[in-house]
Amino acid sequence: MTEIDRLRRVLRDFPTYARKFLRIRTKAGELVSFRLNSVQRKLHDVWEQQMAEGKPVRIIVLKARREGISTYVQGRFFHFASTKKNRHTKVVAHDAEGSDTLFEMSRIFYDQMPSHVVLSDGTEVQIRPEKEYSNKKEISYYDTLSKLTVTTAGKGAGETTARKGSGKGRSQTVHFLHLSEFAFWNDQKNTFVALSETVP
Repeated sequence: MTEIDRLRRVLRDFPTYARKFLRIRTKAGELVSFRLNSVQRKLHDVWEQQMAEGKPVRIIVLKARREGISTYVQGRFFHFASTKKNRHTKVVAHDAEGSDTLFEMSRIFYDQMPSHVVLSDGTEVQIRPEKEYSNKKEISYYDTLSKLTVTTAGKGAGETTARKGSGKGRSQTVHFLHLSEFAFWNDQKNTFVALSETVP
């Protein structure tokens, strides 16, 4: 297997990609390599099993705090948007503070990952796509035409209509969708229906 083949394998495999290229902030404020913990690994295995069976990935997580579920999903979405063309990943948080926290993970992923890898023959291979733009809640890539967005379901950042959340996500196509802290959303039924219609 050539070096470029090994690199392609790393770019396809999320746990390896995360360990080699993504960094997360610890509770102590340190930036460390993103190594999946046991809970994240279980979620990863369920996700991979559904894909291997040809099913659409549909997972409901009844989670305790601080197990890393949101970190896993944010990393997985970042990986998908950064390595695939013409894809849209979307995270909808329950409030503005939550959406800020989730997007900050992606900002750190992007800012801390290397822009390229140097092979033994000196060849530079770009692994971090060029940003077309990045605002407070969206990273859009120039070369892959993919993007990652984070919005809020209820009051706060991302509200688009007078009726809480009722217009969220309409007229979009979303390939990966994460509904974070759904139990705390306002107008759950209408918002969920609107968002579900965006997913092929």
